[in-house]
Amino acid sequence: FLSPPYLLLLLLPLLAIFGAHLVNLYQNNFLLLFFIIVIGCVVAMVAFDRLPQNAYPLAIAMIGLSLLLHLSLISPQLNGGDIHVEYYFQNLVIQNSYWNFTIPHNYNTALSVVLLCPMYSLLLNMNTIWVFKAVYPLLFCLAPLALFHIYRDQIGAKKAFLSAFFFMSMPMFIGTTMGVRNQVAQLFFALLILLLVERKLALNQGAALASIFIISLIMSHYALGYICMAFLVVGWGI
Repeated sequence: FLSPPYLLLLLLPLLAIFGAHLVNLYQNNFLLLFFIIVIGCVVAMVAFDRLPQNAYPLAIAMIGLSLLLHLSLISPQLNGGDIHVEYYFQNLVIQNSYWNFTIPHNYNTALSVVLLCPMYSLLLNMNTIWVFKAVYPLLFCLAPLALFHIYRDQIGAKKAFLSAFFFMSMPMFIGTTMGVRNQVAQLFFALLILLLVERKLALNQGAALASIFIISLIMSHYALGYICMAFLVVGWGI
């Protein structure tokens, strides 16, 4: 981990954090632009076999985390549309010290917002705004890493890396319109797919984990739960 490629990958989140801080203080995005160029260089190193394959998982995780942080930290306030409504409902739980499940709103049914965020806030003694800004990106950056492991067994390491990077380069990965409930649900969806292609687990272990992931996915996001059920039905039919 002390070789130059690994150090470069470990520096990516620091570039994103300092770049966002530079924008907040001086309205200067030079470091963030340089950060994007560095990510392009990392992808080029993979494409031309200049990065060892055992560094691919670290590269995926660091690129994903950096891309998420460079946007979430660019303001002391929350960025996005859905995330403000999510913040309202989780703040109700914090203020009332209980979850009022009788409020008729879709966001109030997402336990990834109304229970997970208050729990992290209390356990870490952290303001809920920073749970949204820092903790959820740490969770969601594992989704492209799960996709990499899914693809690697199917198409090889290099193509798997480029496929996972393609997922991270889509606007919705770091888009301000996607709320945190969507991020958590996508993570469980990716873990469920990974479980389906994983052959090292015993049947009872796979069934137990599949049950946990499916229940967690449904409780994380109302719409993706239907997509998951359709996915399982089609997969079973095939």
